[in-house]
Amino acid sequence: MFKTGLRSLKAAITLAALLLVTSCTQEDISWYSGTIEAEETEVVSQVSGQLLEVLVEEGEVLGPDQVVAIVDAEPSRLQVKQAEAVIASLKAQLRDLKAGNRKEQIRQAEADLKAAEAALHGAEQDLSYKEDNLTRVKRLVSEGAINQQQLEQAQAQVDTAESLRQQAAAQYEAAQARLRLLREGATSNAVKALEAKIRQAEAARDLAQLQVDRSSVRTISGGTVVSLNAQPGEMVNPGTSVVTVADLSDLWVKIYIPETHLNLVSLGNKVRIKVDSYPNRDFIGQVVNIASKAEFTPKNVQTKEERVDTVFAVKVKVLEGWDELKPGMPADVYLHPVEE
Repeated sequence: MFKTGLRSLKAAITLAALLLVTSCTQEDISWYSGTIEAEETEVVSQVSGQLLEVLVEEGEVLGPDQVVAIVDAEPSRLQVKQAEAVIASLKAQLRDLKAGNRKEQIRQAEADLKAAEAALHGAEQDLSYKEDNLTRVKRLVSEGAINQQQLEQAQAQVDTAESLRQQAAAQYEAAQARLRLLREGATSNAVKALEAKIRQAEAARDLAQLQVDRSSVRTISGGTVVSLNAQPGEMVNPGTSVVTVADLSDLWVKIYIPETHLNLVSLGNKVRIKVDSYPNRDFIGQVVNIASKAEFTPKNVQTKEERVDTVFAVKVKVLEGWDELKPGMPADVYLHPVEE
């Protein structure tokens, strides 16, 4: 009888151990690791120039179409002014052409041509000086005497000087054309040619004004600033990211599970999410997407054996805890459905 009782006790212990192992195994395969993610948007510059000011800080909540930074637009403003001057000059020529010629107008046109020629000569001299300075700065940079920032500034000065030279040349050509038209008198073709030049100058002005308007770097949609990617004084180009914003009210965790465990997950299931920062708290998430196609386990999975397996990506949307959970936090998802 004693032996019979002993066998019964051993059987009970064995059964309990098997149940414990089964429970632990089921518990283990229900947990999957991932990282808290959010939809991030890069706020980029649309123009080239020196970044003058960054108007936001990390953690700041932004609205749509909000200005986050200012890029130097002085060269474009000068182009607008120069284009407006050319337009005014061409319109005056057109009026004179249609009204007929007078000796006083010809004398004034001759004086305007001389002034435009002098302005062009000055712009060419300034450009030559800036180019010589750029050559000197490049040599000093190659010798390690000065930094890259000074080279970028010297290049920007050359670009501005070249722009001013081009504008002075345009004014000189406009002055030449005005004098020639006054001397030759009005013709139908001459009027049409002058009107075409006016339209061309207006297009140049509008393009320069667009560059001025785009010097204010703006958000497309709202979000929270998660990183500042450029600092005042840096040179930026079209497409340069100035800040990164994220919608922290729309967080998710992407996990990867093997095909043999797909039975553990269904679309719409509410599941538990745990993070190291809050070990005693569960956050609720919901399965919103299960990949329809298998893929190889991403390289950030810890072991080589796991990396060669094919898995299915599962996206779990975070339903609460947006103030506590942050993008980049490691997270564990327990796929056993939460009971409502």
